[in-house]
Amino acid sequence: MDDCTPTDRCLILDLRQLPPSEVIERAATLRKPAPGWSYAARMGRTTIALDAVEYRILGFLAAKPYHAYTPRQIVEAVTRERQPVTEATLNQHIASLREKLGFFADYIQTVPYIGYRFKE
Repeated sequence: MDDCTPTDRCLILDLRQLPPSEVIERAATLRKPAPGWSYAARMGRTTIALDAVEYRILGFLAAKPYHAYTPRQIVEAVTRERQPVTEATLNQHIASLREKLGFFADYIQTVPYIGYRFKE
């Protein structure tokens, strides 16, 4: 994944350059999954492969650090016709994303009685 560069077939969310508005805008325009697309997040020297839903969740949360979103707001922002996300499956996507982030898992925080937020 280290050879992945931001192209038309690979989107990288570089968390060292917040807010990553250009990358988030490009991700927001993806209405359906495109075969062969690659998604990644870069933290420090580490590049982590993500699936499209995880990429959109991370991009959505990272766009406004420390702003808490309800599960419904996140679902509405990241759902695509061919990749539906429900409030019931959101927790699974968040858990998978945190697992992939490893050392950086605490970037995605649970806000009691509200939902989730991204911390820088």
